[in-house]
Amino acid sequence: MDSGKRFEAHVSRALHALKGASMRIEDGGQYSRNRQLADYLYWPPFPCTYAIECKSTRGKSFPLGRIGYGERNGQLYRLTGWHDEHAKRRALIAFEFYSDYRKDKRAYVISAHRFRRLADACFNDGRKSVPEECIAKLGMRCEWRDGGYDFKRLESE
Repeated sequence: MDSGKRFEAHVSRALHALKGASMRIEDGGQYSRNRQLADYLYWPPFPCTYAIECKSTRGKSFPLGRIGYGERNGQLYRLTGWHDEHAKRRALIAFEFYSDYRKDKRAYVISAHRFRRLADACFNDGRKSVPEECIAKLGMRCEWRDGGYDFKRLESE
């Protein structure tokens, strides 16, 4: 299993541990004509819907091309557009950074809008990726506990 699918499995377990309900949005694979919005939908006990996209990357920065930055109909723009359509929608991106998947991994959750502003700033500075330290400053750290990530703070956001 690749690191991205492993991270999605960790996020799935984390969401199932929360109050409320969650659902995996199945993708059609890389050859599908359907453009998937996100990996998961989560409905906490209060009236709101979260779309959560999972991204796992080796290293200390996230390449902008991996979320369709700069593409007219790229995933980042679809997420922020979906968020803007209704006041009770939140689009989030869950990032996992690792150097050795078995030993060293860190996860953060950040709103798609906040990440888009961060991506714009990095791009305007001539970068093609967003450093982990920037996502860590603006995002919510998800601690690794009991063999999985803790997303409990989503219940009260």
